[in-house]
Amino acid sequence: MASFRKRGDSWEVFIAKNGIRKSATFSTKAAAQIWATKTEADIIAGKEGVIPDKTFGDLLERYRDEVTPTKRGKRWEEVRINMYLRDPIAKVNLRQLDSTHFAQWRDRRLKTVGEGSVLREWNILSNACRRARDEWKWLTENPLKAVEKPKKPKARTRIASADDIARMKQCVGYREDLSLKTSTLRTMAAFLFSTETALRAGELCALDWSEVFMDIVA
Repeated sequence: MASFRKRGDSWEVFIAKNGIRKSATFSTKAAAQIWATKTEADIIAGKEGVIPDKTFGDLLERYRDEVTPTKRGKRWEEVRINMYLRDPIAKVNLRQLDSTHFAQWRDRRLKTVGEGSVLREWNILSNACRRARDEWKWLTENPLKAVEKPKKPKARTRIASADDIARMKQCVGYREDLSLKTSTLRTMAAFLFSTETALRAGELCALDWSEVFMDIVA
């Protein structure tokens, strides 16, 4: 059974039938009723598909196992998804999953990490929902579209000073004459190299010896 709500000059209509949830907004109640009647008929006829009896955790696990391995940052994404699997949202059945659950997830994350981190994690969840909607037919819509994103944090403009770099070297015990036997020392060396070349992390990791010219002196 459809439900209707008047908001200002518009009418909102909500449908929850056979595990499928849909909503729309119209300028008149008559238009909303026509849409609701047709949509409910399509659901009954099977044209809208049926959401499977699975949890959001099941969706995330499938995305982690099938999609994440194809990405360059697969390890980072895998760690994040495993973290989501311990969050209450992972236990929500897909038939009940809506924007409210993601708004609650957003608010929980903002208590422990900054807006930038939440936005990066947001992209993972949104991509997973989009894949489930478009290819797996596990969802009929992406619930995150109805949730307000955190504000994008201001870009950092501070550059490490010579004193900053000297202190970092001292903290990790880095010296030019030491062998880079630990990951900490190698990371420090990579950081120093990036400050001289302006290479980004991805560019630095992909650098090949054929692209290094030792005979060129700045």
